[in-house]
Amino acid sequence: MRTHAELLRDTEKLLSSEGFEVYESFGLKRVFDYIASRDYKLFLKVLVNIDNLNRYDAGELAKFSNAFSSSAFVVGERAGSAYLEDHLIYERFGNYCLNLETLEDVISNGMPSRFTKRGQKLVRINGDALRSFRERNSITASEMAARLDTVVQTIYRCEEKNQITEDLFDRFVREFSYPDIKKPLESRRILPGQAELTDPLKKFVVGLLRELDVDIKTLHSTDFALDDQPVLTPVSKTESEFRRKQRIAKNLEEALGCGLLHITKQKHRGRIPGVTIKELAKMQDKNELFEELS
Repeated sequence: MRTHAELLRDTEKLLSSEGFEVYESFGLKRVFDYIASRDYKLFLKVLVNIDNLNRYDAGELAKFSNAFSSSAFVVGERAGSAYLEDHLIYERFGNYCLNLETLEDVISNGMPSRFTKRGQKLVRINGDALRSFRERNSITASEMAARLDTVVQTIYRCEEKNQITEDLFDRFVREFSYPDIKKPLESRRILPGQAELTDPLKKFVVGLLRELDVDIKTLHSTDFALDDQPVLTPVSKTESEFRRKQRIAKNLEEALGCGLLHITKQKHRGRIPGVTIKELAKMQDKNELFEELS
């Protein structure tokens, strides 16, 4: 079994060999270890045991990938005491988890169809294709259920939910010699909802941005991403907070190829793009805001 350091090294080596530019996380290693950039971008968190992923970090990882139209993966070796299987996707708090061998296959061939949910191995299918196969061959749901040694409700549920247990899928392929109902998992996880903001200043800033009709994604680690461009917009109250977020955001700006615009309580010297909260409050439309990037 690889150590964490070995898994980090091998993950970076794989990504580089596949033609990705690999950026190490700066100040956000709790959320992700690497951003990999090629013709698309990946956010990657590396854990020896995927069960060590907690809900908060998982949520931040998913929000970063969604804000920047990317995919996020947790690369691991084990789930509990069991090794992760090849060509099988695991889920933790809405994030896809896989081993290094599966990641290599995903990069080369796309997402697999096999995944686990609540400890059960499943296959993603095209429910409409299953229904069409039945109707085209004049097979009722009851007849199919009898031939697969299951109940009719299971057939209807497979067609509706677009998933089937792995053993039932294997029986289906053996019985009907028709594997073409399989469908790969989606590579991006779109997670609904936004994190609840508790900071009064950030709530106020969100209100101002919404008045300008800006689409906002809440990222606790760097505060906000504006979907229109996209642009990272850290909100800082103090000089020390500003400098800390500047270092993190600058690293992300290069890796993601996005814009960077600080929102601060007081004006900062230098050429760092930013606006004060007072300046933001006076703006009439979002074009004024995005002009500050140029």
